[in-house]
Amino acid sequence: MALLTKYVDHAAADTTGDGSIGDPWKYIYQAMAAIKTDAGTNNFRVYLKSGESYGIDGTSPNPLESDDAGHDGAGGDAGAVLYIDQVGTYAAPNALEGYTTTPGDGGIATIDCAYDGANKLTNGINIPGATLDFWIFKNLYIINASNDGVEGLGTADNLTFKNVRVKSCGGMGFNVDNFINFENCIAESCTVGFDADNNAVFVACIARNNSSSGIITVSYPTIYNSLVYDNGDTGVIEVDGQGNVFGCTIDGNEDGGKTSSIGIFQDSAVYTLNVVNSIIYDCATGILADADNAGQVISRNNLFYGNTADASAFQTEYDGGDGAPSTGDGVGDLGHVTGDPEFTGVYVPGANAQGAGLDAHFTNAFWVDFDAAQNPPLQ
Repeated sequence: MALLTKYVDHAAADTTGDGSIGDPWKYIYQAMAAIKTDAGTNNFRVYLKSGESYGIDGTSPNPLESDDAGHDGAGGDAGAVLYIDQVGTYAAPNALEGYTTTPGDGGIATIDCAYDGANKLTNGINIPGATLDFWIFKNLYIINASNDGVEGLGTADNLTFKNVRVKSCGGMGFNVDNFINFENCIAESCTVGFDADNNAVFVACIARNNSSSGIITVSYPTIYNSLVYDNGDTGVIEVDGQGNVFGCTIDGNEDGGKTSSIGIFQDSAVYTLNVVNSIIYDCATGILADADNAGQVISRNNLFYGNTADASAFQTEYDGGDGAPSTGDGVGDLGHVTGDPEFTGVYVPGANAQGAGLDAHFTNAFWVDFDAAQNPPLQ
């Protein structure tokens, strides 16, 4: 199996290109058609030239841009800019990556689902078939989908998103299934920012200003060094099964008019929740886990501040009742800290957040700095 590197540039003069860097394809669909025709003989790395908005062609989407047989270009919410219909492999995943001048330079390619101001395509990226696994999406900006920015729920696993931003979508930012990796991704101004089922990993991600939850997962997520703030609904982070939240900043922004009643909501009686080295503030309740497994929750070295329904700001609430924590969940036992985290747009040495870090309580070199303090909400 060979790696085939191809290029798409929406500014290309015509549609007769061969996909080389000197004669690129004009439309994303041409790249997808080539991958489909190849039928798994090779794997593809497709580079999208930045500076153009893929998905916009005058007053209606060009039929080459959307591989949706039901979309006739006559208007209305239908179709997607990019359809994935060919599987990759673990050893040789397919990839779609933005660039500016040289592949790997970090240029961001825009996928815009709004084609005439009034009508929008349903998705920026749609993965409609089963077992369409092993794709990497990198350096993309997806906006204005009438439904989910990225939709792959129940269809594809083993997807990786790096530096992908989804904004202003009528549905979820990312709506995907199992074994999904997110690194440096942003979901904002959607209904739910990220919705991933099982075994998702979030590293240095941001979910902000979504009308419902920032992040929803089913089981076994790891959420590390991420920001979740200015979202609404019950849980800023909602985990239906076992979950791990490390070094994150969670701001409910209740004093800013949001209704984020719970910072981290774990809704299962048979799984555990582990929250370590995180800042949870300005929610009604800091952490709420199912009453039946309260004793299994680990909440360690976190900063709690301004969570109005808690009996005390530093305490985590497990049963949704009187706000009292389980025995031993006080500052002295678990390293919890109270007080304003003192955000000024950058980390402030000596701030209360630093005092909650595990490195402040243990001298073993294994313990790292308090990550959430390094990554405060954007001002």
